[in-house]
Amino acid sequence: MRHGWCATATPSRIQFQPTVPKELLRQKVAPVEADRGFFVVSHFDIQAGLAILFAPLLPLHRAFVFLSAYFEGCTATELNPDHSKYPLMTSVITAFWRRLDVPGHDAASVSQTTHGYELFGQSVFLDSRGPAALRYILALKPDWSTIEGRITGFIGERRVDTHIIRSPEGWTLNGTNYGMAGVVDLDLGFTPATNMLQLKRTSLAINETANFDVVWLEAGDEELQRLPQEYRRSSEFGYDYNSPTIDYRATIVLTPSGFAAVYPGLWEIVR
Repeated sequence: MRHGWCATATPSRIQFQPTVPKELLRQKVAPVEADRGFFVVSHFDIQAGLAILFAPLLPLHRAFVFLSAYFEGCTATELNPDHSKYPLMTSVITAFWRRLDVPGHDAASVSQTTHGYELFGQSVFLDSRGPAALRYILALKPDWSTIEGRITGFIGERRVDTHIIRSPEGWTLNGTNYGMAGVVDLDLGFTPATNMLQLKRTSLAINETANFDVVWLEAGDEELQRLPQEYRRSSEFGYDYNSPTIDYRATIVLTPSGFAAVYPGLWEIVR
């Protein structure tokens, strides 16, 4: 069994069971930090899942049945087989958001690696297809452009396992090439975390504008799309954002660390 943590649920409690050797547990580095090539259900998975499922959407006993079915006997999920190429150096920043258009939350962290940066997060929300939980990892270059990404989890009854790679030949999703070789940013439509990467990369001055395309992936999509975007920095932390193809225009307000604090109509930061 791969290193990590596994959770089991009963009607009265949820227990975490380590699936790592005892000698690894004695190290100061947590098991997930010690082998970032693999991730499993974390404390946030359950806390955020409870926050959604225990809203007035499901009776309490049914929510426990759902959690038990999902977590019982779980094992580590391999998010990035080549992740050992990008060992972590230090944790940089974290954020936790509340979703506004549907019940949901998202948590993310950005850590520095020997190859650049890593964005790692989890989005839990109520989709039209049912409860959804999606983990995402993006490997980034020092200029914040995307190297590759991995999304795993479920939407309703459907399991999700998506691997996206950027190469000189373009962008591939699970082995299928979609071109767009000149595009350097991956934007995930189900989380507010990826806007930060584009703004870090462009590093706009106040009143400066940038127009560029991103590779866009919405929750559950099996194809990559090109999405034109425009950002104008209107203040120290404010950015006027326009995405004409999806008809969304708003002023996004950032935290000093760079994550979105206010994403009008979609997300707001909790901490």
